[in-house]
Amino acid sequence: MDPDNPPMMIDSRKVPEFVLKLEASEQFLKNRIKQLPEESLENTHYTEEGMNRRLDIYNKNNISEGGVSVLSTFFNENNIDILHVNVEALPNEEIFNTIKIFVERVLKDCKGEILLINQIEGEIQELSKL
Repeated sequence: MDPDNPPMMIDSRKVPEFVLKLEASEQFLKNRIKQLPEESLENTHYTEEGMNRRLDIYNKNNISEGGVSVLSTFFNENNIDILHVNVEALPNEEIFNTIKIFVERVLKDCKGEILLINQIEGEIQELSKL
């Protein structure tokens, strides 16, 4: 055991049963922000400079030196189901349907029934309008 890096103790009550990981390139994210109506960006921090700063912070805190997602590694090592969704490759409706199917499957596996799906569907409908 390395005394400088003791093993992390995980409280299973605080760890999710599944994770949705939306993936996109930095350029895609920047272009998506640029496509938003100017009035929706008023009084926000969505400037190119601010976006670059936040992406740098994210990469510093979430990507290992080997270029691997630290969170994905953590979830994989702890047998937490991850749905990776490349939002660049799919239209919004297909993204939301993929997420819905994944959540339904996980909830059926975990609870024997579908919970919260109506709530999730409503949120998905609202998000798809953006």
